[in-house]
Order: sequence, then structure tokens, then C-alpha cells
Amino acid sequence: MKNSVREQVLVAIRAMAVCDSKSEESFVKEMMLCGFSEFDAEIMLAFVPIAFGRAVIERMPFAEGLRLSDTADVLRRDGGYTSVRLEKVNAYSTALEIARESFETAVVRREELDVMMRQSAEIDAINQAAHAKVPSLRGGVLHPPVLSRLQRVHECNAWLWTLTSPSQAAIVIRALRFKLG
Repeated sequence: MKNSVREQVLVAIRAMAVCDSKSEESFVKEMMLCGFSEFDAEIMLAFVPIAFGRAVIERMPFAEGLRLSDTADVLRRDGGYTSVRLEKVNAYSTALEIARESFETAVVRREELDVMMRQSAEIDAINQAAHAKVPSLRGGVLHPPVLSRLQRVHECNAWLWTLTSPSQAAIVIRALRFKLG
């Protein structure tokens, strides 16, 4: 799919709304019908709800002073975890912009925003705290989201490597050029 990341995120939001009561696999299949690779669909499924949840959390008086991690822990194919800075994930950064914009414009319909909230584990954690009558979350810390589905797709480890080891990638590329050259 050659659309901009913004267009891809908007397609993902609409597909999540369509597949709201269905399985995550249904969403991935829907996205693949829209021209996404399986891996890109999994990226959207993992990071778009996090971004939307955080845009809402920023506006919640109850959550004022709550510290959110700037990383997500992604399960690798070998069973270990890699910490990924959210700002390095284009789908996350773009979805966060769209989510913030959606409070001022109708770029995302209310029903779609509701779906994003239901899919956000961080919103769920805050709702549980509110139902437990926690008076405030000020000073609290939410641990990094743990993303376990991405490892099911072959490209996961290579993608993680590019996000976490750019200097290592440059070394390998230089070594290959030297060998080939």
C-alpha cells in the first residue's frame, strides 16, 4: 500500500470500527483486503489504539499527573522482549496527531473514537482504577504496553532491529559493501 501513513491510519481506524465486535484476526484480514500487508495490519492493530488512548488520557482530569511510558515492549519471535520508543513508530506518531486533531475536527467520527477507547489497554487500566474508587492517579506510573501479536509475523524481528539498532545496521551495511566491493 503506497498511501501516506496518515491515510493508512485513517483506513485502519475505519477498519477497526467495522470489525469492532469481531476478532483481531478479522481486523487483520479486513486490512489485507484494503491492500495492507499482514505485518502492516498488525502494526496498526498494535499502535493506533495506544495513540488514541493516550490522546484521551491527556485530557482526563482524573489522570492528571499520571506518567506514561514512552516505550512499548514487543514480544520477539524468540520469546524475548524488545523495548521500542513509541515516537519511532510512524503509525503511532501519526495516529497520535490524528487523535489529538479529532477533538477539534471531525476527522474521526465519535463511533470510531469509542472503538479506539475500547481497544486501549491503558484506558482500560484507568477505568479499572476509577471503578476501584482510586481518588487520583497523580504520581502514578503506567508500565509500557506489552505487544505480543507482532511476533507472529515473520518481519517482526527485522523491524525491531531497524528501530532499536540503527548504528548496528550501518555497520552491517558497511561490512557488506566492503565484502562486495
